[in-house]
Amino acid sequence: MIATESRSTKRGFPLLPLAIHVPLCVDLDGSLIKSDTLWEGLWLAFRAHPLQCLWACCSLVVSRAGFKRRIAGLASSNPRLLPYREEVLALLSDEANAGRPLILATAADELVARGVAQHLQLFSHVVASDGSVNCKGTRKLEAIKKLTTDFVYLGDCAADLPIWKESIGAIVIGTDPAVLKALAQSGIKVFGRFPQEGRSLSRIGRCIRVHQWPKNLLVFLPIFLGHRVRDAGAWKYALLTLFAFCLTASFTYVWNDLLDLEADRQHFEKRRRPFASGDLSIRTGLLLLLGLGFSGLLVTSLMPVPAQLWIAAYLVMGFLYSFHLKTRLLADVVSLAILYAIRVMAGGAATGIVISPWTIAFCLFLFYSLALVKRFGELRTLPEQHSVPGRRGYRKQDLPVIAALGTASGILSVVVFALYISSPEVRGHYRAPAYLWLACPVILYWFGRIWILANRGDVAEDPLIFSLKDKASYLAGACIALIWLAASVLAAD
Repeated sequence: MIATESRSTKRGFPLLPLAIHVPLCVDLDGSLIKSDTLWEGLWLAFRAHPLQCLWACCSLVVSRAGFKRRIAGLASSNPRLLPYREEVLALLSDEANAGRPLILATAADELVARGVAQHLQLFSHVVASDGSVNCKGTRKLEAIKKLTTDFVYLGDCAADLPIWKESIGAIVIGTDPAVLKALAQSGIKVFGRFPQEGRSLSRIGRCIRVHQWPKNLLVFLPIFLGHRVRDAGAWKYALLTLFAFCLTASFTYVWNDLLDLEADRQHFEKRRRPFASGDLSIRTGLLLLLGLGFSGLLVTSLMPVPAQLWIAAYLVMGFLYSFHLKTRLLADVVSLAILYAIRVMAGGAATGIVISPWTIAFCLFLFYSLALVKRFGELRTLPEQHSVPGRRGYRKQDLPVIAALGTASGILSVVVFALYISSPEVRGHYRAPAYLWLACPVILYWFGRIWILANRGDVAEDPLIFSLKDKASYLAGACIALIWLAASVLAAD
């Protein structure tokens, strides 16, 4: 915070250089908290009571204050879990301890505002919308003036300018040039300013999980298994499938994060996700859903119908996973294995390459093991005080069983691969299939190493994403590629 000369507090924030009886009025949405309680309440209400929420939206035509009251009556965020600005809370705590009256002045509904005030135990009065009057701008100013004539106001946007103009000083959240210019032209003393982080592309990238997109490269696997590497048409449709999966997967990631909003805020690590932390708003999330959904449909429409059906299957499975399956013991990892396998099936459908039963069996065992690695890593790195993760069906004492199931499934995938090498079918695809036996020890090495690292707590993320940062995984991949090339090109002795 940048402020005029004043007494310093032990937390490093300056106290206001004013008589202690002058109240500090504090805005809620975007100021005290990073997010917007109306949008959060609207999303939570839609999830819990969709029909009643839609009916409540109709009241927006008649009265905005009435609309806020109806939404607050249906659902509102838990005040304990809201993404508060820690630096603002520190300032308010110091001012309250010094004896300055604090007033929570917000356009949010009174039910929401009083919940926040009760949780924080800092405010002497609450000014908020009451179901008939929307307490914003000049209406908020009128309500404040009924309590006090002199006050300092802490806010964040142009709607607060009428209040700032009647105050004896301002504390500004953010660096909006229009707001700062208007304050300077009005001659309003700015006691301090808290910087507000914008909606950077990096946050949107984290939200749509660009780092997860490499998993969609599985759509190219059928091209290599089907020996169609020189087929330009196959690559064209595989690329379309890749784009479609990137957009569709990001759609499900955004949806999942919005759905898990409050659960993520209670998680020791997931609370840093963009929506949970308030770095991205619910409104931005809904716009992302619209943009990703429309783009995904557009790209999918250019693909063959069988591939479109697999994309649709992925979307349906993704919704089932988000709503229900992710909370069920082992059903979640089976679902993840299927979601991985669907990528391979879609790649085959898009390129016209038939996926053999051997490939399907290998993929299911392989991806089931990797999904269990992911769950194992999450549980392994969970602090002791969080022995039961939110919205999961696992406990820390399940770690040995998960490891046993995962390693067994990984070994079974190698067994399937070995049986495939021994089958008559392989001779029609490879000139020297005996070389494929060399891949078995490489795969066994990679699986064993992943599981040992997970047991050490070194794999706390998706194992495929971990592999993209792991030199040994690149070496194993290069060995597999050379073995495949040798089996495909070299003539048998």
